[in-house]
Amino acid sequence: MYKRTYIKKYCYPKHRFKFIYSPAILFFILSFFSYNHLFAQTISGVINTYHKVLAIDAVQNKLKLDNITGINPLDKVLIIQMKGAAINAANSSSFGDISSISTAGNYEFATICGIYSDTVILRTNMVNTYTISGLVQLVTMPVYGSVTVSDTLKAQAWDASTGKGGVLALQVNGILTLNSGISASGKGFSGGTYYNFGGTCSSFFPASNYYYDFVADGLGSGAYKGEGIADFVSAKQCGKGKQANGGGGGNNHNSGGAGGANYGSGGNGGNQTGLSCNGTNPGIGGAALSSYGYSAGTNKIFLGGGGGAGHTNNDQGVGGGDGGGIVFIKCDLLDGGNHTIEANGLQPYNATNSPNIYEANGDGGGGGGAGGAVIIEATTISTNVTIQAKGGDGNNSGFLSQCTGPGGGGGGGAVWLSSSSLPGTVTTNVNGGANGVVKVAACLNNPNGATAGGNGSTLLNYVRNEGTAVTCTLLPANPIINFTGNKNGQSIYLSWHYTNAAVIERVVLERSIDQNHFSGIKEYTSINQGGDVFTDAETYNSTEYRLLVYTKTRDKFYSQTLRFKKEGISSLLISPVPVKDKLLVEFTANKKQALTLTIFSVDGKKLWQQQYSVIQGKQTLTVFVPAIAKGIYFLQVNANDELQTKKLIKQ
Repeated sequence: MYKRTYIKKYCYPKHRFKFIYSPAILFFILSFFSYNHLFAQTISGVINTYHKVLAIDAVQNKLKLDNITGINPLDKVLIIQMKGAAINAANSSSFGDISSISTAGNYEFATICGIYSDTVILRTNMVNTYTISGLVQLVTMPVYGSVTVSDTLKAQAWDASTGKGGVLALQVNGILTLNSGISASGKGFSGGTYYNFGGTCSSFFPASNYYYDFVADGLGSGAYKGEGIADFVSAKQCGKGKQANGGGGGNNHNSGGAGGANYGSGGNGGNQTGLSCNGTNPGIGGAALSSYGYSAGTNKIFLGGGGGAGHTNNDQGVGGGDGGGIVFIKCDLLDGGNHTIEANGLQPYNATNSPNIYEANGDGGGGGGAGGAVIIEATTISTNVTIQAKGGDGNNSGFLSQCTGPGGGGGGGAVWLSSSSLPGTVTTNVNGGANGVVKVAACLNNPNGATAGGNGSTLLNYVRNEGTAVTCTLLPANPIINFTGNKNGQSIYLSWHYTNAAVIERVVLERSIDQNHFSGIKEYTSINQGGDVFTDAETYNSTEYRLLVYTKTRDKFYSQTLRFKKEGISSLLISPVPVKDKLLVEFTANKKQALTLTIFSVDGKKLWQQQYSVIQGKQTLTVFVPAIAKGIYFLQVNANDELQTKKLIKQ
């Protein structure tokens, strides 16, 4: 029997777009969106792909990328610049002050029109300007119908060497259900690198400068600064001066590193006292970014700054803590389930320090990383959720009678909601991290000058940066036409042909079984003008196919993507809501199959499960609800490994 094929349309070249209304097209659109809402998915881990932007043509809305793996036409994406601020580089207390924010923190959402070689073309106009040297990245933003987070959803860690990561973004056109948490904690700017300088002492080598060159200095005069929105200045990457929102490193001898900053400022590191070579030049806290973004007028978003490293010469100190990343969530309804969405900065640690890896046993403590940013666009937040962008704590310190310098606390980040008031179901925490203290008797619990990070802020009335739809820029001619497919029984039949076989070098048929990553399954080097066919066994629950064409002029083209899904059930309804003891489960089964019903608590605990054998067609199951307390639960329906989830309210 012929089964409907769902197609992600490609932006065809040499034609301007005209939308033609017809019953057939309307039916296709309604079927597509009904499909996405109907088949609820479960997600976990890293769901985004990250792509460094190498060049931008803002006039034609084109971005050249380092790779296009995982990107498809009509995908939603986020474009964001991670760095690019300018700072004062003088050897004074002004070192690290932001002299120009420039385009750092600029971002916007867009939709992909098409892909040509290593370039994506947007179907929305660009609303911001970007500086490529400031590390601009494109992050794919998966769009789901109703979806359940089954295990921790994570951001990939920021990596300055690749210019990618640190951001988690998703859109749900339905209910986002949390059966687990969402985390970008510690995925932001890196803390100052831990380094053991050896037997140095500031009595012999006075260390009061705001920067040092690690290589040229050779004396261990200053520990590494934490990373921030400004690039490190050549030969000035160490020492007590802040690095924009990155915390300064502790100076010789054994002074503490400072906390990183985001919305709130970073806390200062603490002094080392009690020795002839006192360290009275600890790291200076990172600069707050609250005046540079996080408002309707200056809608910029930043990663949490890294904490500065503590000065170390006995290999018992601690580096700086990593800052928090960025979380963007857009959904119709957020069902929090008493879980946490977080983008916290981290307290640094040294795994070799015993008995406490979070304590500088004989050297300077590190500064905490700053909290990141969590942005929530939700029409309704139905059950309790905790949203955090906290700063990380600085390290405690001390050894015998030596009062080494504790670390400063990381600044708090930002939680930004689209609502005009804070829903009663939402609890936020944007506190700055606590400073460390000395843990030896000579100055027990004394911060020795270390300070806590400044608090962040919970903000309201968020409005996203997103351009308006435009006609896609004309592309070179795509030699693929009529890539089609259908399913019959347990087989999937694909066929295609070409407009000009003479220009094609080879064609690769690619397949995806996770709706994200594609891999080649067959390569064609003998190109027939009439095209080719391929038959694949229906092995997986969901399968997507596309063609990658390499031309003799070294261009690359992708076809549209064809999607096939195994048969399950449709039209799922439950009643009554709320239910007292008897529940009716109505659905249409596409074939005779096994069906499993499971009831979960809001914290994901399985309370009841029952399997049924159902026939093809429309039917109703009568389910006697087990003896559970009044409250909110979730009914999961598993039909042929196709999961759908409904909220169940027990009366």
